[in-house]
Amino acid sequence: KAIMAISENGVIGNKGELPWYIPEDMARFVELTKDHDLLMGRKTFETLPISFFENHKDSKFIILTSAPDDVMDFIVEFCLDDFCHFRFVTPTQLGHFIYEIEDVENIMVIGGAEIYRQLLPYINTFYLTEVYREFEGDTTFDTTYLKQEFTEYVVDTEFSFFEGCHVTFYEYTRNGEWFDLDEE
Repeated sequence: KAIMAISENGVIGNKGELPWYIPEDMARFVELTKDHDLLMGRKTFETLPISFFENHKDSKFIILTSAPDDVMDFIVEFCLDDFCHFRFVTPTQLGHFIYEIEDVENIMVIGGAEIYRQLLPYINTFYLTEVYREFEGDTTFDTTYLKQEFTEYVVDTEFSFFEGCHVTFYEYTRNGEWFDLDEE
């Protein structure tokens, strides 16, 4: 599974932050990621607020990084290891790690853009929030593959008073055959 929010012009981030403030989307993000093991890149990990970790005490945090020691220093500095479980995976270990994991359906990919691109062929469900406004940003994502290979379901549409625009919550499920690690 994966979860992401994206603007009309394909922006998903700006300087390591979301370029918008939409409480409804943040609430959906927290709810959908609960009870999942969360896979993310180092930059995404370092932008999460401490409250997110406190709300996900039962989750395992799988961090894709080529510098686990740097990430561990961050974890110790904020005492996150007191109440959370972390696992570090290097880019060269990622394929083997995913193949080895027992409950692959419990993993939720939460970013960043390169992680989504690498893992999209292995994702069966993708939760997407479309923000109907253009934003400036330095991180973008192309949803063409997602819209071609998945079936789209509209979950809800709301108006964000904070950003003055509509947002639509989608759930995409993979069409046809997909890579099932449990059958291999």
